[in-house]
Amino acid sequence: MGKDKIRHFRSKGNGHYFEPSASLRALGFYAEALGSDEARAKARALELNAAADEARRGGDQGPRPARALGGTLARFAEDLKASSEYADKSQARQDELDYSLNIILPVFGPSQIRAIKPAHVDLFYSTLRSQGSTHKAARVMKDLRYLLNRAVKFGLIAFNPALAVKVKQPAPRKLRWSADQVEAAIAAATAQGFHGAALALGIAYDTGLRPGDIRALTWGQVQDEKLALTQSKTGREIHCPLYPETVAAIRSYVASLGAIPLPSAPLIRTRRGRPYQKDRLARDIRAVLRLAGVPDQVQMRDLRRTVTAEEAEAGATAAEMTAGRGWSHRTGVKMQDTYAPASLEMARSAKAKRRAKT
Repeated sequence: MGKDKIRHFRSKGNGHYFEPSASLRALGFYAEALGSDEARAKARALELNAAADEARRGGDQGPRPARALGGTLARFAEDLKASSEYADKSQARQDELDYSLNIILPVFGPSQIRAIKPAHVDLFYSTLRSQGSTHKAARVMKDLRYLLNRAVKFGLIAFNPALAVKVKQPAPRKLRWSADQVEAAIAAATAQGFHGAALALGIAYDTGLRPGDIRALTWGQVQDEKLALTQSKTGREIHCPLYPETVAAIRSYVASLGAIPLPSAPLIRTRRGRPYQKDRLARDIRAVLRLAGVPDQVQMRDLRRTVTAEEAEAGATAAEMTAGRGWSHRTGVKMQDTYAPASLEMARSAKAKRRAKT
């Protein structure tokens, strides 16, 4: 045996493995596929042996926490969540990805990534479609593709098997609020003491901000006649000008609190003066809309579409709407298909501009 032999390190065919003894398995160590790169495989084996020695000595480190086998999708997902790439994502994006992983990993987690074939993904997608909505299936498949694209980038596989499966995209929402519905909802909220919800609706109809960003607003982000914030979904910094009536509503609301809040204090609050959680705001808004006679299919998030469509119909340019929504210039035009689809008013505006030029 050579002096460079590494304990529990085995090479088989084109791969390398860590194969712990029975005593190590009793301490909580598991067999692990180390990949085909010999240098990296040996480095990992040395790391595991050092942890094993520490565990035998009864050091603070103790048994190695159970981890998924190397080369599996579960292990790859673990490594992703420990990476700077994951840490740099917004909290909203992390939550989306975690939601999808909770569905993906029970199915594909134990599988070696290279063993996942298009037929497996197709069966997974078909099951998603049979058990839930088109929207949910598309959302989960988007993140499966992301995960496997990352595996391609790292050289673990040559082709992303999820790309071979055609995914039906959900039909975009088209619902818009009328000005009367907004007015009725704010009036109902105020009458029932939902002053925070009333302000949230007013800000949403003024700025087109996402509900999550409105819920997270702080007093320090209210600057004269604008809001300055970083969007939770994209991490993009934006400045939203406010109409005078919205500024007045914010000042009146803050005055009703009895004291000027700290800059870091949440702006929008429940009837009990507590910061709004996601589900609580959604429930309060739904209660208000029912009192105002607004149909259940209309949601607060549809105000973003309403604002963008009204701006487009008024002649706002793509660049102007992009600034207001916090989109990048590259995606701004594409997003208009969702938030400001072509309408009769736009067609009339185009004809009027044509006539004005002739």
